Amino acid sequence: MKMQIAVCVTLAKELKAEEIKTCFNSLMEPVFRVGVTEGLYDKMKDHILAKLETFTEQGSGWTVRSLDRVYVNFARFNPMKVGSYIPTPFELEDNHFLLNIQTRTTNNCFKLCLLASKHLAEVTAHRCEPWSYNKSKDINICHVEEPVKMTDIDKIEETNNLSVNVFAYEGEAYPLRISCKDGIPVDLLVLSNSDTFHYCLITNFNAFMNRLMGRDHHYIYCRRCLHGCKGLQSYMNHKPFCDRNDPCRIDAVK
Repeated sequence: MKMQIAVCVTLAKELKAEEIKTCFNSLMEPVFRVGVTEGLYDKMKDHILAKLETFTEQGSGWTVRSLDRVYVNFARFNPMKVGSYIPTPFELEDNHFLLNIQTRTTNNCFKLCLLASKHLAEVTAHRCEPWSYNKSKDINICHVEEPVKMTDIDKIEETNNLSVNVFAYEGEAYPLRISCKDGIPVDLLVLSNSDTFHYCLITNFNAFMNRLMGRDHHYIYCRRCLHGCKGLQSYMNHKPFCDRNDPCRIDAVK
């Protein structure tokens, strides 16, 4: 689904005894399985504040007299354009543990990522080279319509004995879907713009996160909260407690 916040306020010009009532809306933002994160809330809040500041500054004389109502609006969100190619963000280009396969004319980025995870030694570039055509039968998604939706991943896991985890990236990584299956683990990163999503393969999750966080030490990361543990024992102590909770993004206290 998509979500929007609308704030209704009363504005006044004290010297002229004028008063108006108006509303300021955020953009409609997609809300994924992880729910409304603090980062998403901050994004919508900042958009509303920017509109309000534009309205009240530049000598207009309007000031906020009262906050009258806050609405939360929802809309159905069906990401049918999943699969269209999106270039790797600049800040991730030097992360060698992310494979972004170019699929400019097809919507099969999800299947290509799964194939690449099974035949990583044969993948030499970010292009759809012969390895993807020769091995196409190694992944069975014939019962799922492409482009693959997040809600269809359960079916693919069961058919192919996989455990698929999906993460998103908006300046930082955070979990969208953490599998509860016991199959072969596959980690994917979703890139997005205003109306398009594209799956990429994380070839080594801990190495990807260490590079993303700028750490030289080899931390082991929890997929549910992305907490970095300094060793295997620390990770094993952390995991039972985190497994009780839903996937989340942890923001540092500012």
